[in-house]
Amino acid sequence: MGAGVLIGVCSLLFSGCMAQVEIESRGGDLEGVSIEGRESVVAQLDFDTGAVQLPLDQFSADAPEFTSRMTAAMETLVQRCLVERGFPGPVTIESKVSEEGRTFGAWSVSKAAAFGFAGEPERTAEDAVPRGAGYDEAFGSCLDDMRNSLRSEFSYTDAANIDRQISTAAYGLTVQSAAGKQAYEDRALCAESKGIVMDPDRISASVQYYEEAPDMQIRTATAFAECSVSTGAVQTLFDLMARYQTAMIERSAGALSEHQKKLAEISARFDAIISGAEVPE
Repeated sequence: MGAGVLIGVCSLLFSGCMAQVEIESRGGDLEGVSIEGRESVVAQLDFDTGAVQLPLDQFSADAPEFTSRMTAAMETLVQRCLVERGFPGPVTIESKVSEEGRTFGAWSVSKAAAFGFAGEPERTAEDAVPRGAGYDEAFGSCLDDMRNSLRSEFSYTDAANIDRQISTAAYGLTVQSAAGKQAYEDRALCAESKGIVMDPDRISASVQYYEEAPDMQIRTATAFAECSVSTGAVQTLFDLMARYQTAMIERSAGALSEHQKKLAEISARFDAIISGAEVPE
């Protein structure tokens, strides 16, 4: 990808951005679900990239496929606007959705060995080419135009819709379950056997490691990730979450169907913008 202007997704949306929202399930619809008999439901983990596939992905506004399409539409609108104002060149929007799923901490040994606990670094504005005279004003104006053009879409995708309600509730039930607590404890014991100091909650390594020199942090993060894998903790935790998601998906079929239709409409508009079929006046 050529040099260009880099803008962050979180600075463009209106409130919650792509971060996981903390909400209470509405009307009790997501409470009291059972995962008994769902042992065949498992999460798909790529131990090289750290990517995770979960049942909720097909319904989620936070899934990589959807967010990539949204990012491309945002880039297209801003770039077209800048070209019209005499500033050609690519515009790269920094996506906040990483391929690596660290919901339950570091577990991809190759990623930990390369980047430590912090994960793969995102590009920063320093990667962009110099903007030149008059660019800042044009850029700000084009961002405003893009926000206004996609205001309705952002308003919906940024909300605590049924997909995020399920994601949050399934995570909570996973970490509160006996099997989830045991998985955390198994990993903690393994980590401690390697000399790693755990936080009092025994869920993560002590924050002290985040302040260490890169080589020391990488060494600890790699050992921690190895324990996530060797004890089976990360697979267990993601499997549990997949099972809770599946149970909630079945219980929320109607709401998810409507949500999926709305996301399809939004995706169709993104595609029209990207292809040039829709060009804002």
